[in-house]
Amino acid sequence: MDITYIGEWTWAASLGRLFLAVAFAAGLMSTIGYVFAVHQPTQRWMKMGRWAFRIHAASIFGASVLLYLLIFCHRYEFQYIWKHLNDAMPLGFMVSSFWGGQEGGFLIWMSWMLILALLFLRRNPGRLEAPVM
Repeated sequence: MDITYIGEWTWAASLGRLFLAVAFAAGLMSTIGYVFAVHQPTQRWMKMGRWAFRIHAASIFGASVLLYLLIFCHRYEFQYIWKHLNDAMPLGFMVSSFWGGQEGGFLIWMSWMLILALLFLRRNPGRLEAPVM
């Protein structure tokens, strides 16, 4: 007997898991690239660190956008949405329900960290990039 999910957004769960898996792998690759760039200052390692960090940032931002989409569409089949949202909430509380739980809090802290890191990379690329990143 197969269970059929009629009208549920199972694709969103798969996409969210994909975003987080790619972010984790890219974060590891970025760390490896920047660590080797500190010890062996070649452009190859620095380039790998930069590209992996950009992929990491894009994945975290994608997961954040997906969570906001689920919040604003009131997708209660997701436990996080079910716990931190209801139909009577005004817009401000809907926005803040993003960081209402531990998972969303971690996601928003990662997003802010990535924004600051991307600003740093845009303004000060160079010899301090690998040690700082």
